[in-house]
Amino acid sequence: MRTLVIQAGGKSRRMGQNKALIPFCGKPLIERVLQRISGLADEIFTTTDFLGKLKYLGLPLNTDILPGKGALGGLYTGLATASNSELIVMACDMPFVNPGLLLAECDLLFINQTDAVIPVSPLGNEPFHAVYRRENYLTAVRRALDAGQLRLSSWLSEV
Repeated sequence: MRTLVIQAGGKSRRMGQNKALIPFCGKPLIERVLQRISGLADEIFTTTDFLGKLKYLGLPLNTDILPGKGALGGLYTGLATASNSELIVMACDMPFVNPGLLLAECDLLFINQTDAVIPVSPLGNEPFHAVYRRENYLTAVRRALDAGQLRLSSWLSEV
């Protein structure tokens, strides 16, 4: 059993509007992501500051436990509120999310008995197309947030 957490918060400074709702191929980005990967998990919810605008999705919408902490705060909320131990964490603005890659990540998590599978590209880590075991990361992410470290990679060296 696993949980799918779709991160849909933030100020969307670069896009100038709520990125989850930007149209792509005739539907909002977040709907495209959901369409591609909703079958991968038993539990699905969104972490967001836009409760009213995303209510139409019919998904549980979880606001940040620690407001104003950016994407890392959203990750913490996902880790803290998920019912399952295994989490797929996804950004809402990835219209080409690869369900096959996510399934391979889930397999690696299980086969290698590891705590996370985070793809790495030439541009760096991809923590929002990744799979985590919640128990092992919740404390590390919280420590980073309590220390004022908001970068998504600030906690990785600890785990």
